[in-house]
Amino acid sequence: MPERLAAFALCADTNVLLLGLASRLAFFDLSTGAIDTIIPVEPNLQIRLNDGRFVFGTKHDVEDVEPIGGFYCLNTDLTLERLPLGDCAISNSIGFSPDGARMYYRDSPPRQIRVCDYASFGNDRVFVELADADRMPNGSTVDAEGGLWNPQWGGRRVVRAMRLTDAKPHASPCRLSSRVASRSASRNWIRCSSRARVSA
Repeated sequence: MPERLAAFALCADTNVLLLGLASRLAFFDLSTGAIDTIIPVEPNLQIRLNDGRFVFGTKHDVEDVEPIGGFYCLNTDLTLERLPLGDCAISNSIGFSPDGARMYYRDSPPRQIRVCDYASFGNDRVFVELADADRMPNGSTVDAEGGLWNPQWGGRRVVRAMRLTDAKPHASPCRLSSRVASRSASRNWIRCSSRARVSA
């Protein structure tokens, strides 16, 4: 890839992927390797795409981050829409309830994941809040039952929450887990991506 990949999605044409690259959205032709830019994302700001599934957010790509980015949606007509969720420094935890009615998201540095009604972006509220300064919510995944799985950066644990009051922690061997990828139906194992090696 010519730059960092934040997300990708399958297209109707099975030979093409929709890519969320660091600075732009693009189509990638699997047979030729050609990358066709759809639209750049905030080209005048020092940010990059960070998380999402074509509803996505950005990350201020410097050491001392400030809330200059935002949350976006690539519409079916390939126009880019900024969502009314305020400015963000580091977007993360973008996910949707199984029925598509609710959207989960977060910005750093607040140690919370928010939820809103996806159709209107109303009813915006805190869904998960961490009191521990050593842990930070990271990239979330929502299971078929509506449970939000969230690895906690720096915390060696993954939390599953159905609502604000019932977060259940699960131990993780990785201190810097970034996203829950999958879990077994019996919930006796989960897979997470990580920026660190697994330690004993």
